[in-house]
Amino acid sequence: MNKYVKEYREIINNLVKKSFPSLRDKKIIVVEYPKIIFWASGFVANYPSWNTYLIFISTKVRKQDKNLKTGILAHELCHLEFFKKTKMGLLKLLIFGIKLDISWIFGKNPARENERQTDIQTIKKGYGKELLLTALNRKKKFFPKRLALVYKRGYLSPEEIKQYMLKIKKNKKFNLK
Repeated sequence: MNKYVKEYREIINNLVKKSFPSLRDKKIIVVEYPKIIFWASGFVANYPSWNTYLIFISTKVRKQDKNLKTGILAHELCHLEFFKKTKMGLLKLLIFGIKLDISWIFGKNPARENERQTDIQTIKKGYGKELLLTALNRKKKFFPKRLALVYKRGYLSPEEIKQYMLKIKKNKKFNLK
């Protein structure tokens, strides 16, 4: 295990302890992949029969600050929480994954909605600022056409993240009264 994977493990352990209690009984393995393979900073895989989740993180994340890494990992843990809630068997998971991957490649709704809901769930869990950092970093580094594709795939823009953060903050204040 290199020092980066060790850092990701530490962040994940803290996130699970603080905000993802439903994942405490799961084995979560972190794997790095070369930045040239895939445009995303991270993605997940679920092996329900093994009670194991994999989080893949791009080596391009290594040099980012801890808050940005936390935003990425919180987003990925929200995906894992979704998998746990759906209690998919291996065959159902494979069919869902193929459907999601195909729709994601072509920018269709199931994958788009999945990413939007995952971003919103990340904000609800209290990691809006960290998610905002990832979106601002993406906006700074990507060309406009590539950025448009990212938004088409369902990821929230910095402006949308701020709107959801504000909406959630107002709802929490309202619910306290």
